[in-house]
Amino acid sequence: MAATPRILTKSQRIGLLQQSKGTNHWDAVQLESANFETQFYDKGGSTAEPNVTLDGYNNMNGAGGVMDEYDNVVVDSVTGLKEIPFSGFCTKETLAKHLIGCFQSVNEGATTPYTKQFKFADDVLDWSQNEGYLHTVAFDTGISGRGILLSNALLSEYSVAIETSTQTNGAQRFVKHSGKWAGNAMSYNNTLSGTWTVPAKTLFNTAANPFEPYLDLTIGATALEALPFFRFEFKYTSGLAGDFAAAGGKAGNYIWMPKAQFLIDIPYRDDTAPYLAMFAAGNNAKVVSLDNGLATDGMLIFSNTYGHLATNPYKIDGEYIGMRIEINIERPTNFAAWGNIIQLADAIDGAY
Repeated sequence: MAATPRILTKSQRIGLLQQSKGTNHWDAVQLESANFETQFYDKGGSTAEPNVTLDGYNNMNGAGGVMDEYDNVVVDSVTGLKEIPFSGFCTKETLAKHLIGCFQSVNEGATTPYTKQFKFADDVLDWSQNEGYLHTVAFDTGISGRGILLSNALLSEYSVAIETSTQTNGAQRFVKHSGKWAGNAMSYNNTLSGTWTVPAKTLFNTAANPFEPYLDLTIGATALEALPFFRFEFKYTSGLAGDFAAAGGKAGNYIWMPKAQFLIDIPYRDDTAPYLAMFAAGNNAKVVSLDNGLATDGMLIFSNTYGHLATNPYKIDGEYIGMRIEINIERPTNFAAWGNIIQLADAIDGAY
């Protein structure tokens, strides 16, 4: 057999395309011939995770030793949710798709630049009845005819991180994101024959358009404006699980229990030291505003209305005393009004 060259990780690519809500997006899977939008994920950072379960049974009846017996092993490749993890730099052109995959709710402006306001849906969502937002994720493995499609996908985990410390240099200062796309079905050996689009690549926190290393933070009655911070992260988990099993155990809907946090590294000093007592008192904690200073196209704002400090903020940072503010983002009781968690403006009409 002739030797064949090894395949570079950067020959792989991931594409996204929303499933149509024209009738019902559930199982309206994009075809292998669709024109997927290329995502700027880290090379080698994504794998297809089919979550197959191998389970032995009735082995007490065997007389052939202690090992599992071939005919008494069930292979369950249907029940578990399938995943494609990723990491990479955020871009203005692709961030909205990820925020939709996370929040499952958006209020989009009618004219350019299209302001998109994100907070979690107030109601329990029924994806099988066209609620929420689903994507098909295409994984080009670098070999023709071996493409993978993940269907009915949303984000089961997601984070957006901003580094402002002067100890973080070069490209590592760009805003980064990571997460997992999860869906109820994964197909293999697809020929991804569509003409994939490659969006523009406008990064956040560049030298020309940096995040100022300050934010406005209020805990209890103490409001600090222009508080310096070293690192800021939005973190989301979903508790995503399959529900209402269809034929063979395939999920016919989802259980979704979103939780979100802001994690903020700040200096320990006289005006932040009282946060320890405020954590013990259970005071309301909110980020009034963290933004990149743009009012129109390219705007990115983080904030929350209600929350609690989740952990003791007093930390040791190497040779220094530091503080990590972990805010559990919460919704108000009895459907009272609450503000957006993330706002983005771009030149793309998502028609959400």
